[in-house]
Amino acid sequence: MSLRIPLCVPLLAATLLQASHLAGAEFGNVPRTRQHVDMVLPPELDSTAVAAQTPEYDYWTVQVTLNGQKLRLVVDTGAEATFLSPKAAMKCGLKDAFGHGFESPPGGFQRVAANPAKIARMDVGAITVSNLEALVCDLQAPDWIEGLLGTDLFTQFLVEFDPERGRIVFWNSTKFRDPPDAAILPLRASGSPVVLTTEVRIGEISVPAMLDTGHPGFFVLTPGFFQAHRLEEIGEKIPFPPELGRLSHEGECLQLRSVTFGKWKLEKVPGVLPRKENRFGQLPVSAALCGALLSRYHCYYDLPKGRLLVTALTKAPVLGSARPSSPGVSNER
Repeated sequence: MSLRIPLCVPLLAATLLQASHLAGAEFGNVPRTRQHVDMVLPPELDSTAVAAQTPEYDYWTVQVTLNGQKLRLVVDTGAEATFLSPKAAMKCGLKDAFGHGFESPPGGFQRVAANPAKIARMDVGAITVSNLEALVCDLQAPDWIEGLLGTDLFTQFLVEFDPERGRIVFWNSTKFRDPPDAAILPLRASGSPVVLTTEVRIGEISVPAMLDTGHPGFFVLTPGFFQAHRLEEIGEKIPFPPELGRLSHEGECLQLRSVTFGKWKLEKVPGVLPRKENRFGQLPVSAALCGALLSRYHCYYDLPKGRLLVTALTKAPVLGSARPSSPGVSNER
């Protein structure tokens, strides 16, 4: 199936991107390792669904309950940990490693370091989460974003992103039945920081790609990949169109000739070539599939079995309904 990707994607404040990979930033001198998080789904249930709200942009945003307080968190497959804003931490009465509460310094929250805070209990749908260490930092994001729900909550369940119904479903993987028409790709969690990756083809070149629902673009190439291949092999540089202009701080804009994702071949995919100092240049991948592209598919992240299942949408998605229409999409095989 060949798809032409139109350049129409509403963008969140670009500074939110900095929070997705704060594992590369300062953690208040606290070493980071992949933590074990306890997640319990009542045994009588096969799954639990959580509504995904999109108040302003095409982000997977869910409501959780922490210490009796409701929080709105962006589900970010590009974040290895769960992040909270200082205001959210204050709202929930959390304390740092020294037993101190999170207070507003003069001039507001401008912390660079991410300070760990232990969460005794958090409810996500019918799932009870315990033994979770969140990282509290200035997200530099709109007030409606109170944190990021990272992939530390993906280790024990199959996690379904359903844009047609506007929901995220956490499945007991032993009770889940594969969709008969799903493309099955490898899914790995590796590296430092830990990132979720799969395999894609850029033109005829197979590469590992990070899955990043927290990035508002379509596609990102790392500087290392770009230096190893000729530009004419993969596409051409173009000016940032107005719709992607708020990503211009990341680097240059590319139009990739084709990207093959599972059984779908996408043509004329807009992408970003970041500067070397950008966080993507520090990751063990060649590219990233980002939120605007991933929300065009029904994706099932089955980390316990190391696989990503992907199916085509059969109707207009609820998630992403604020986007302009996409007349450039072609369903030719």
